[in-house]
Amino acid sequence: MAALSCLYPVLTVALVLGVALPGWAAEPELTNQILFPEEPHAWYRIPSLAISKSGVVLAFAERRIGTAHDYGHDSESVLRRSFDSGKTWAPIQTIISEKHLDPDSGPVVVDYQTGRIFRFFKWVSSSVRSAQWDTEHPEEMKKLGYASYEIHSDDDGVSWSLPRNIGLHHPEAKSRLSVGNGSHGIQLADGRLVIQGGWMAEPNWVSAGKYMRGCFIVSDDHGETWRIAGYYKPTEEDLRTKPTTAPGGMQVEYNLLELNDGSIYVNARAARNAVGIDADHPWRTILWSKDRGETMEGWHYQEGQISGTHAGLQRYDHDRILMSFATKSGRREMSITMSPDEGKSWPTTKVIDPGPGSYSDIAVTADKDILVLYEAGHQDRTVTSGTQPGGWADWLSLARFNKTWLETK
Repeated sequence: MAALSCLYPVLTVALVLGVALPGWAAEPELTNQILFPEEPHAWYRIPSLAISKSGVVLAFAERRIGTAHDYGHDSESVLRRSFDSGKTWAPIQTIISEKHLDPDSGPVVVDYQTGRIFRFFKWVSSSVRSAQWDTEHPEEMKKLGYASYEIHSDDDGVSWSLPRNIGLHHPEAKSRLSVGNGSHGIQLADGRLVIQGGWMAEPNWVSAGKYMRGCFIVSDDHGETWRIAGYYKPTEEDLRTKPTTAPGGMQVEYNLLELNDGSIYVNARAARNAVGIDADHPWRTILWSKDRGETMEGWHYQEGQISGTHAGLQRYDHDRILMSFATKSGRREMSITMSPDEGKSWPTTKVIDPGPGSYSDIAVTADKDILVLYEAGHQDRTVTSGTQPGGWADWLSLARFNKTWLETK
């Protein structure tokens, strides 16, 4: 009894302060809140999550005005910030807003050596009406100012720099050369910054499949300059057996992380011609880079992972990585899955939201809360498409939960 009684003061302090004692499992916890709400004449899409060097959580989105269509409207780039690991949030702040501009959301990346936060986007005129026109008229797009830009913040997102063209170019790019869509990039252990990007090898839409090329975009000088690095180069077997498929089954909507062996793991929404109707097909594309992003290799399909949405990917700890994506065809049932072996298998999966669920991103806080920002909607809504006024979803939700909830059956 004496030994037990001496624990009472420790237990009391722990309970009062909300501190988890070593070896004591936390109770399962899941909360969900609408972070970017439904509006009468605007729709929020393309989520990105990042955590600053000082621990501020930043949730980014694109506010599409008048329609959720991918083209033909003005947009604003918006942000909300949290100072308590995603429990509460400051009001929405607008960081880019310009008449006749659709600042198409690119990735976010944090330089943890300098503390600078980069937000990328594609400068697209709101006069552009479709992806096919965008692809097949590259010279006209250049005249309209099409390029990839960055803005950055050195004060945890309070203020942002003026937009700067990062000057991307590649000899094989014939159209749509740009940064990728939403989500976040990574910083390698040696300080290199890596974000997503890609281009079209021919100015020909062909359902966005055959000519898509996904690539790494890197910086070795803390974001002062950026260049296109590795991309998947097709083998003779690829060209013979998959002549209508993008090399590597690859496109710009992919996520990446650094594995424990220093290689970069890529999990991508497959290029459409590879799988047919990608919102219904259970294949995602997997690739690697073993040279810090200078090349891509190892193309194969991850069966059982629905292709049709841009997923979230994040490391939980040294042994586990997380991915969020819609696990039912037609962009429904936003789920979280966990791998204990660096992406080789995904034995643990749990549904976050059974309703509409499209693009998503993940962050893990210092106290190991898992945050998933995702496109969501009314449980009984009919999911239409990105060409309809409401598109795939009605708002952006934030799920916050712990590993205990994820692992509880």
